[in-house]
Amino acid sequence: IGNYSASTKNFVYKTKFYDLNAGLIKLNKTGIQINQFNMIPKVSRAQFIKMIPVEKDLYTLKAQQISMLGKWDLFSENKFIEASNVTIQSMNATIFRSKIPNDDPKIKPMYSELLRSIKFPMYIENLDLKNSVLEYEEDTKISDGPGKLVFSNFNLNAKNLNSGKMKGKPTAIPITINCLFYGVSPMIVKWNFDTANLADAFTISGNISSLPATRINSFVEPYLKIRTTGSIENLKFNFHGNKNGLDGSF
Repeated sequence: IGNYSASTKNFVYKTKFYDLNAGLIKLNKTGIQINQFNMIPKVSRAQFIKMIPVEKDLYTLKAQQISMLGKWDLFSENKFIEASNVTIQSMNATIFRSKIPNDDPKIKPMYSELLRSIKFPMYIENLDLKNSVLEYEEDTKISDGPGKLVFSNFNLNAKNLNSGKMKGKPTAIPITINCLFYGVSPMIVKWNFDTANLADAFTISGNISSLPATRINSFVEPYLKIRTTGSIENLKFNFHGNKNGLDGSF
């Protein structure tokens, strides 16, 4: 097959825990566009907790549009993805983690190792996540409902996202994040790691400014049963580490 194009509306795919659907999928030799993408849990949080033997995240994802420019082959023996740009527009993501199930004793791989584990060459020169919202919720056996962290106006840029298997392409991945913590406090994060580094070394630094302390009560009150007042004028962190440990300042 040389040139081709395909499109479908109202795409639906089901897994054990999720319903995935998209209002529109269009693809051709050099691009993919997905509109109104949703990944919605099929079960309630209470049901999910009963179904898992150890701690595991439950995701709810909704994106206005996902687009990719580049070239790829996922059907032959010589699979690859090489994209100049991937853009995710207006993603609303909720991650829920319950501490009620047993701890998972397995070693969790770092992101650099996860990318290295992709079995085929993959390289995305530029990834943009724009105008999005990220919420993280966590509960325990004794908390009064889940504590919630909210990152709004979330914009992320990642360069050279790769599996470390495409010859001649850089493997270092710089990531920059700009968002509002709890909708009011500017937050900037710079994160770097390298898929070619087998020790999975990384650095992450950033700061949060002008944070009314009462804003974090939605996390600490149900979770720790305390309340905070006052303001945090500036919070800075600068860490470096690898799969064996972490050091730095806070």
